Amino acid sequence: MKVNSINTRQTQIDQLTNIYTVHLGIKNKFNNILDTLGFKQKPRSFQVQYKINLTNRSNQLQTFSVVAPIPPDTTNQKITNQINFEPKLSEIITEKIYQNRIAIWNVTLEPQRSTYLTESFNIFISPITNQLNQNYLLNNYHSVELYPANRFLPYDHQGIVELAQNIKGDEKDIIKIIKKFNQYVVKKLEYGNPIQGLYTADEAISNDQVDCGGFSTLLASLAQAVGIPTRLVVGFWSGYQKNDMHAWLEFKLPNNEWLVADPSIENLQANHRTTKVGKLGSTENDRIIFSYGCDLEIPINNQSTNLDILQHPIVFPLNKNISVELELVTKKL
Repeated sequence: MKVNSINTRQTQIDQLTNIYTVHLGIKNKFNNILDTLGFKQKPRSFQVQYKINLTNRSNQLQTFSVVAPIPPDTTNQKITNQINFEPKLSEIITEKIYQNRIAIWNVTLEPQRSTYLTESFNIFISPITNQLNQNYLLNNYHSVELYPANRFLPYDHQGIVELAQNIKGDEKDIIKIIKKFNQYVVKKLEYGNPIQGLYTADEAISNDQVDCGGFSTLLASLAQAVGIPTRLVVGFWSGYQKNDMHAWLEFKLPNNEWLVADPSIENLQANHRTTKVGKLGSTENDRIIFSYGCDLEIPINNQSTNLDILQHPIVFPLNKNISVELELVTKKL
């Protein structure tokens, strides 16, 4: 009797444990849903520090420039104070095609010494929700101004043009065409092998895996190949313990509204590989835009250079003796 009683009690304990485990799992999922609905779909403000750590690893004095992006004010993000640059900037320039603003420090660093530069600001971020039931046709673009094709967005190459036309078919509705392109990219590509630079659209087609940049350059190239103006959006995640780099994109509609898309996050969501949220027509308040476009021509010290993207700080001219590390720290206000 005692043995049976002990076994019965242990069975009851096991059952209660299982019930608790299931309950905890449901509770965690419910909390995640509440967090998503109530936390990321409302405007948020952050205190941000973009800190650039520099080290001169050589035994000689080094003189160079450091280039960094200045976040723009957009329909969903606003800088709410004066940006503080330490030390004082040498100059601020504006890139021509996408109107990116760029901070430039001229630095002299003693041998085997380190220093840091900072760009600090407060920012207000709102989630984006676009309506996907708008009826626009391709011929509703009265004057189409596509961003120039480049090594990352070769939308004028025959292979890209043919692929875009095959996916588009006879469809003339802009939103429906974008949906087709987005679905193709989300299903075809696999996320992996993240790089600090940018994958080209051709690499996205040929590689087994690409990161968010590869998803975005391919989708942007397909859209521009059929006459839909599209721009790459470059920035960082915000509000996380580690705020990694990220890239997504926007399509310009005939009414001048920008329609957002985040194909890499949509792919990761479909494969249960992320809790972040982003898709065609929707992004949340957990990302900061730092710049637009790619293959950017930047004039620095009376010389012209092309940058893949404006995201991480860049030393100019390139100098293997200088190590550069970025810390992006965000604090909810």
